[in-house]
Formats: sequence, C-alpha cells, structure tokens
Amino acid sequence: MKETARRQNDKQSGTGLRGEPESQSPCGEVIVKSVPMIADYVVPLIGGLENQCSDLSLRFVSSPELESITPLTPTLHIRAGTRPAGEALFVKPLGTLHFGLYGAANYVARLGLPQGYDDLGRFGFVVHDRAWNRVPWEKWLVAHYPQAHIFLYSDCENAHRVAISSGHCLGFLPSSALLNFPNLVEVLPPHPEWSAPMWLATHAETMRKPHLANITQSIGERLARVWA
Repeated sequence: MKETARRQNDKQSGTGLRGEPESQSPCGEVIVKSVPMIADYVVPLIGGLENQCSDLSLRFVSSPELESITPLTPTLHIRAGTRPAGEALFVKPLGTLHFGLYGAANYVARLGLPQGYDDLGRFGFVVHDRAWNRVPWEKWLVAHYPQAHIFLYSDCENAHRVAISSGHCLGFLPSSALLNFPNLVEVLPPHPEWSAPMWLATHAETMRKPHLANITQSIGERLARVWA
C-alpha cells in the first residue's frame, strides 16, 4: 500500500499538464470547496495555477456540508457519492476514492490485527460527528457493527489522522495518508463499500469565463489522473 501511495504522490507531483494555458488573465479569488479527508490529494495539485491568472487567490474549504451551487462566487465543488444534479451545472467525473482501515503500529502491536471483518468488535474507531453515517465506510460500520466502540467523534480531518497515528484507535483513511504518517499499518485493505465516486462541479456560468474554465479543467484533469 505504501508503494501505491508513492505512485499517487508521483501523479500529484506532475502538476504541469500538456496543453494547459499559460496566459496571465486576471482571476481574483476562486473557492475550492471539498468534502473532508482529501486535502492531501487536492492541495498538492494546485501549484502552477497562478501561471494562468495573474492575481489568483485560492480559498480551500473542507466541509461535510453540501451547499447549493450558485454563480455568485467562483466556486469549484469537489464532492463524493451521487453525481451532483442540476441543469445549470458543469460536472466532471474524477474517478473513485478508495479507503482502507488503518491503525498505528503500536496500537496493532497491543491488540493485534483483526482476524477478518467479524473481529472488529474489539477495536475502537474514530468517526465523523455531524457527518456521522453519511460517508460510505461509516454506513458500512453502522450496518455491520451498530455497537462499535467509538473512541472519538470529530469532523476535523486532521483529528482523524492524529487519533489514528497516535495509537488511540482505528480509522478509515485514503492510502495517501501513508505518505505523511509512515507509522500507519493497513489493518484491512480497501473494500468496495468504503469507496466513493468523486465529482468536480461548478455553475455553468463559471465555465463561460475562459480563465475560470481553464482553472476548473486543470484541477479536474489533475484529480482525475490520481483517482482514475
């Protein structure tokens, strides 16, 4: 899995795509509003976008709340699950994000590895708070282990990583987490029910402005290369 994470990192580092415009158009602020847990995919990919807009300023917002997509402020929405619906939307499929179950090496040393899915009842977990039971892996956990011991509730994606890497509990993470937390151990590999299709959506009005359309396409192509 660490080799997979390294390959994904190689994809992320290749941010310059062929054919990306190099014009210096004025751009201003563009908001990238993302579902939680994927900042370590998205943020490395935004380098070089300032070459397309002379005054580009990006605002990255990670939140489980799904707001309406409007033309008022240039906003790129990175979403998981069902395809964003709306006649006035531009939507690009980005591939599939796969999650595995991870724990710190010292936690696994104390409790051992589970002997399959039926052995998860003796472990603690970190899960979302407001988004509890919305994401696929937590829906799976509720369905299979309604009495699972929840060690920590938090909508802070960094809190999930820290709780897991500190040896407090197990948690569901994308494989990219291995790049930043080398002490993590894959407890169970990605499961189809823990995966989520990913989408980039913005208002069609945003795509009518060439410099904003270029940025939207660039980010979409970069993420699609990672999650393909």
